[in-house]
Amino acid sequence: MMMEDDRKTVYIDFDDVLCSTAESLLEILFEQYGKKISYDNLTHFDLSTCMNISNDKVGRILDIAHSDEKILQNDPVHNASEALSMIAEMGYAIEIVTGRPRFTKTASEAWLSTYRIPYDHIYFVNKYARQGDGYGDAETLSLEDIKKMHFSFAVEDSLDTAVFISNHLNIPVFLLDRPWNKKGAADANIKRCRGWGQIMETLSKNPV
Repeated sequence: MMMEDDRKTVYIDFDDVLCSTAESLLEILFEQYGKKISYDNLTHFDLSTCMNISNDKVGRILDIAHSDEKILQNDPVHNASEALSMIAEMGYAIEIVTGRPRFTKTASEAWLSTYRIPYDHIYFVNKYARQGDGYGDAETLSLEDIKKMHFSFAVEDSLDTAVFISNHLNIPVFLLDRPWNKKGAADANIKRCRGWGQIMETLSKNPV
């Protein structure tokens, strides 16, 4: 059996890779502002653009989404637990790299435990240059910190972040198909996947 320090490490995003967060945001939008839009209409990573609401309202939605109660209510992405169990069994160390604010750590870890999703460490990274509580403390990483890390492959839902990882780390990136990542140029390192099933199939045939 491989010693922990000898294991290859993988980068796994959290929201809409492990946890079905976008659907929760749509529920909050309707509950707070009576506005109903479909999941397929979330065609932009900027929520104010695709929801056609002010940044202040987006902030309110995110505040609710990042509450312990709401985090614990979220459903897992289909096959996420099975996929990460397989990745762990293949001998990889699993690093969850999330853009959530760091104050969500306790609830996020409780959610991962509830759905039996294996991981070795969770990093909180200000991926989207957000301001406010939970994004600027000393323990929150920056994208510059990510450049110094080593991963065998990554799984993301943000095209911009996938391109960043590809450009700076030069590793394979599995990009889960989502309405908000359809537009924009990818590169040879980025492989679009319908879901975790396709990622598991790829890794079982060609481990990275």
